[in-house]
Amino acid sequence: MNKQCLFTAFLILGPLLCVFGQKQIKGKIIDVKGEPIAAVTLTLKMKDERILSFGFSTEKGLFNLTMPELNEEVFLIATAIGYEKKTNTIAKSPEKDYEIVLHEGEINLKTVQIKNRPALVFNGDTLNYTTADFSNAQDRTIADVLKKLPGMQVEDDGKIKFNGKTISNLYIDGDNMLNDRYNVGTKIPHGAVSKVQVIEKDQPIKLLRKNNISQDVAINLVIKNEAKLDIMKEIGLGLGTPKKVDGNLTMMSFGKKIKFIYNITGNNIGSDPGIEITAHNGNNYGNENNKPSNFLSTGTGGNPPLPQSRYLFNKSELINLNNFYKINQDLNAKVNFSYLYHQENQNINTSSDTYLNNGQTVRYSEAQQNKIIQQKLHADLNITGNTDSYFLSNSFRVNYEPKRINSDVIINHAYADQVLKQKFFDVSNELNYRKKLKSSSNTINFYSYLNSTTQPESLKIRPGLNDSILNNGHHYAGLNQQLKIPTLFTDNYLSYGVANGRFTQYYKTGFSIQNQQFISDLYIVQNNDTDEVVKNMNNDLNWLKSKIYTEATYEYSGQILKATLNLPVGYNRIRYDDPGKELDKSLHRIFVNPSVNLVYKLGLENYVSADYSFNNKLGGIDDVYKGGVLKNYRSLFANDAPVSEQNKHHV
Repeated sequence: MNKQCLFTAFLILGPLLCVFGQKQIKGKIIDVKGEPIAAVTLTLKMKDERILSFGFSTEKGLFNLTMPELNEEVFLIATAIGYEKKTNTIAKSPEKDYEIVLHEGEINLKTVQIKNRPALVFNGDTLNYTTADFSNAQDRTIADVLKKLPGMQVEDDGKIKFNGKTISNLYIDGDNMLNDRYNVGTKIPHGAVSKVQVIEKDQPIKLLRKNNISQDVAINLVIKNEAKLDIMKEIGLGLGTPKKVDGNLTMMSFGKKIKFIYNITGNNIGSDPGIEITAHNGNNYGNENNKPSNFLSTGTGGNPPLPQSRYLFNKSELINLNNFYKINQDLNAKVNFSYLYHQENQNINTSSDTYLNNGQTVRYSEAQQNKIIQQKLHADLNITGNTDSYFLSNSFRVNYEPKRINSDVIINHAYADQVLKQKFFDVSNELNYRKKLKSSSNTINFYSYLNSTTQPESLKIRPGLNDSILNNGHHYAGLNQQLKIPTLFTDNYLSYGVANGRFTQYYKTGFSIQNQQFISDLYIVQNNDTDEVVKNMNNDLNWLKSKIYTEATYEYSGQILKATLNLPVGYNRIRYDDPGKELDKSLHRIFVNPSVNLVYKLGLENYVSADYSFNNKLGGIDDVYKGGVLKNYRSLFANDAPVSEQNKHHV
């Protein structure tokens, strides 16, 4: 027999020879009463402690172990919680079945001494966590530690909550250097933070702290003294196939006069760095300056219910620069700048079957291939003065977000190409000045907010769709939808505060104005490349919303009871017209929106709170445009209704 035949025979017979060279050790585990014992650990060992096999007893106490043929002694060890350890010697020719009887036994636990309890220290309305008590060697950043703190929750988008309530600010050594885009602040190495402070009833304005009834919750990261003397740096680079890159550069310093956090990151591995610049507290003027979000779209479906890294195919870069300057003890300045470039590819397939009563089936299928290029530029310049006698804050902000989507669509085997362009531009200035009068503890407050927004959008579709609706049944080359919604908004008020012991009264009067336009045109591009406006598919709507308001607020701040009563009264006037649609209407409303809040303290940590509010809300310009707008290739919208009105009670 040649060598090849011998080798083949070994491959076939080798496993069988191994099986025939093994023994089965079977049996049953019982207690002194003869009852079977389940989940007993059984181990076969040699004299030198080498483990040959192990297993567990079944619910009926049965076990079956396999061991090789050996000339040495083998020991079967049975252990279970609450029973004494039992060792049996296995004979060279094992019995048919082993019966092992275990006796109950006590377990004496060694004395455990706690040397360092996690410290939770209360100081007034501030709860202090010692970082070292909750961190371990696997933690890298303070975000890893925050997730472990009792009552703390860090969501996937970086939003931080304490006892279910979203935090109002993330301070670093008492300074608010990141506003509500604080995700990058959680990248601080946890070893540089000595304490995490939870500040309940957070009131950043010093002259309002005496009779403080704030319900906000904030977090302060206390930096170690030795960490303030150095520039902390972190550089990371990951490479993979095919052509995968993940890079990160972070630099930060927290001196007494200057603080900065710089972060540059980029990847194409399915991680969106745009999460780092997420604004968590939203727009304070959402009700009054109700600007429509982007109107046009490519009709893309929603994201699947999967982790983002499973479906995101991206190429993204982010520059995030944050600087804080303490000019003196009471005056500081900060500059926050970020730029995001995000490129994303999407492949989407959807289908549906509708079964009719007559036995017919309507099938709809759609496939989309999208290439998205989006940029986000944000800049914020702020100067703040904060003392016991005055508060001054001025913020100038700019946001620019151009976006382009190229979308190939196949609808029931019919092909269409879409190109969507959007250029959102927003610039605003916010001034807040509060002064304590010399003659008393009363205060005067002046506030002014000015905002200008442009939202040009365009959607091109090739070839033309739905010719029976849009072009009298004649084939045509394509559609062009153009849309602009420029907005100018301002809100200004003057208030006067009267403090008398634990009672405080505020009286406010002011006005707000929103001036908007809704300009849109839908063009048909014929086969000879000429274009024409589709009839009744255009808008030239002017919108003016003004409000004059006055407001009285009464506050009581006691040791046990805190109460707030708010009584705002506003006169609202809306006028909108579109000459081409013979539309010219106005609306006048007087709204009273009272609210009351009560907090009764039961102990150091326990309290009962009650709230009630009544709110009236008017709709916006997107309620009343009458000309059709092609939002995407399958959706044509128009309105013929008055301004919507809502009112709700909240308890």
